[in-house]
Order: sequence, then structure tokens, then C-alpha cells
Amino acid sequence: MNLKPERVFHYFRELSNIPHESHNEKAISEYIYNFGKSLGLETKQDDILNVYIRKPATKGYEDKPGIILQGHMDMVCEKATSSNHNFATDKIEWVLKDDLLFANDTTLGADDGIAVAMAMAILEDETLVHPELEVLITVTEETTMAGALGLEKGLLKGKYLFNIDSEEEGILTLGSAGGTLFKTNLELKFENREVELVKLHFDGFLGGHSGMEIGKNRRNMIKTIAEFIKETGLSVLSIDCGNKDNAIPRVGEIVIENSPKLDEVIAKFVEKYNGEEQLTIDKKEVFVGKVLTNALKDTLVEILEKLPTGVNTKDETGIISSSNLAIVQTVQDEILIRDSIRSSSLSILEEMKTAFAKISEKLGLNYEFSGGYPSWEKKENSTLQKFANKVYKDLTGKEFENIIVHAGLECGAIYEKYPNLELISFGPDIRGAHTPKENLSISSTKRVYDFTLKLIEEIAKN
Repeated sequence: MNLKPERVFHYFRELSNIPHESHNEKAISEYIYNFGKSLGLETKQDDILNVYIRKPATKGYEDKPGIILQGHMDMVCEKATSSNHNFATDKIEWVLKDDLLFANDTTLGADDGIAVAMAMAILEDETLVHPELEVLITVTEETTMAGALGLEKGLLKGKYLFNIDSEEEGILTLGSAGGTLFKTNLELKFENREVELVKLHFDGFLGGHSGMEIGKNRRNMIKTIAEFIKETGLSVLSIDCGNKDNAIPRVGEIVIENSPKLDEVIAKFVEKYNGEEQLTIDKKEVFVGKVLTNALKDTLVEILEKLPTGVNTKDETGIISSSNLAIVQTVQDEILIRDSIRSSSLSILEEMKTAFAKISEKLGLNYEFSGGYPSWEKKENSTLQKFANKVYKDLTGKEFENIIVHAGLECGAIYEKYPNLELISFGPDIRGAHTPKENLSISSTKRVYDFTLKLIEEIAKN
């Protein structure tokens, strides 16, 4: 593949060859660290595997405001049901279709490998006129944001930070939502009987990023499965749907009591949930086993019905708050339930937490909120924002759309530690992030890279 910019895609290919799911970043962190050392640059790797690289300013530009290029090294690992890909060991297989780069039935990792690749290409570029450059590549952005939250104070020296982790060209992000994760568990209790069981596999929904796509009214498979269980009235043994807090659940499985009425309910649901998101329900193996008590099943269905998912509040600027019923899993002696809450308003976030607590308490369930991350509030009269808008207009003849995004960006965690920073977020066109249909526009990548280079030079020369 002869992809341009050549060095950006060279490094993106190198990164794609290294397994780097969230919490499995040691190998890719070592690769980025060794890259920085190979250029003879100041390079650090902290205890949680974040990597920091500093490149001195071009001679004569030492007095200009420093620039920080920032992205994350981990990726969401999702694959099609038919895929045998092993994210712990296998390289990401590229598939090129015209201007779009896909993976072979898996997530591509352009979110956010393309930012890392751009930063690496910029660091090795000896022709670029620039102020002091710092590159910060963090870990576990897609799950806990532990990398950004655990960032060492006093490390960053620059004034301007470019977060290259947005997914639509022409959009300049100036603020983002904060959030937390709601957790509750149901202890397994079984009837004193055994019945014939059948495993049902649910598929066909689009899924997507629970921040970026939550406003698109995509179907949530957990809600559909809960409705299905209630409709059948049959006993169940287990339910498993969703595996990422920040992905709208699109596939799932239940083990349910076998019955002639199942075919009728399956047909009804397949007919009801059709269109762009076409539900499929397939029968898998049949076996004999125990089932959950009716009381536990009823509590399970009720909590899944009542937990909110989707947009909570919005105004003329966009979505303010939302939640994503993300995970329900049967493990060992309990059923785990997770719902991810986002809000750019702290008061609304607290209201949502109160509502979730009341739902749990009414059903007699223990709960907790964990993994909170801060919002990033827009900074008024930002010089960096003015630079970015000018450069974009000069290059394209168009106006940047300046927004506050309904997603949790690392900018919030970084800004909390470095409140004097001016931050922006941008990126090339990435579609279907967090799904096996994720794709990256080649031409958009080139334009965004050219914009990044021009913005660096503009800051250096003014």
C-alpha cells in the first residue's frame, strides 16, 4: 500500500503490528520509548507506561511557546462474531477500500494510533520549523483514563496542547464531558431443578462509541435482551452482553429455558427490530442445567429495564448528559451490571447519580460509582483557538466548527493538573470507532497532518 503521508502510515503500520488493547500496552509503550531514544531525544517512560518525548526548538525559535502533541496508545478491541482474531497476539490486518482503511473484521485502532503515528513522524522531521515540542502518549484512555489521571505534575512545559483524538475533520473541540461508572452486582441464586436449556446468540445492531454516537439513537442490545426475556416468561441461566464501558452493546447471548414458544418470540423480535439495525437471533447448543430463581430473574429484568441509556439532557449546543447501559455479564457467583454516565454539567451528573441510586435502592441492590474523570471546560479568548481557526481557514477556505464534545477526553484530566494550558482537540475522519467497521480516511489523514504541520509553523513564526 502506497499511502500518504508515507511516514505517518509507516508508523501506523508499525503500531498495528503490536497488540495494544487497553491494559496490554507494555510492548507498544516500549516501542514508542525506544523510538524516542533512537532519535537522541529526551525520553521518559513512567511507572504506568505513559511515554514522554521532548524535542528542542529549531534554532532561533527557542523563545516561542512550546507545543505538546498528545494521544493515547491503547485501542478498543472489538471483532465480528465470525472473526478468529486474537487481540493478545495477532497483528491488525489492514484492508484498503478506495480512500478508506479498514481492518479485517476487527477494530482498526486508528482511535488513537493515528495520533501516535503523526507525532512520531513530526518528531523525526528535521525540515519542520517549530518551537520546543513535547509528545505525550498515554495508556488506558479507552477504559479508566489512568494514564492521563496519573500524569506526573510538572512534567509538561509547553503552553499549547494538541490532542489528536477527535474523529471528524473540520471539527475543533474546545471542551468535553466528565463522567463516572455505575456498578451493581446480583448474587446468583438457583431453582432446585434442572431443565433443558438453549443458548441464544443476539446480533445485528451497530453499536458504536457511547459518547460520539449516543445521540444517534442506536439500539442497545441489553435492553432488547431484557425485553426478550420478559416477553418469553421463561427461566434463564445466564446473560452476557457488552464488554466495554464506552461501547454501545451490539451483540449478546443468553442461556434460556428451551420451549416451543421461543420460535414464535424470536420471529416476533426479528420482525420488530429490523431496518438498518437488523436483529438476528440464532440458536446454539442445547443442554440440561439449572436456572436462576424467578425472583432473581425478575429483579434482573427490572433493573435492566429501569437503568437509563441514551441521551438524558441536551440544548442548542448539543448533548449535555447521557448514559450507556454497557455491560451485563454472568460470572462465577454473580451478575455484573455497568452503566456509563457522562455529563458536561457537574450538577446534572450529581442528579443522574441520585436517580441511579434510587433505582438500585428500590430493588434492594448494592451499588457504587467509580472511575470518575473530569470535564474539560472551554477556555475563553484562547490564543491557540485563534491560531487553529486561522490556519484551517487559510488551508481550506472553510471555517472550523468549534464545539464542546459529549465524550470524555484526556484533556479534562490533563487540564486539571495543568490549568494554565491552552488545549484543542482535532483529528481525521474515523467512522465506526469501537466497532469492527472502524475505518480511517486516507485523504483526511493527509489534510489533518498538513494542518498540524502548518499550525506548528504558524505558532513558531508569530
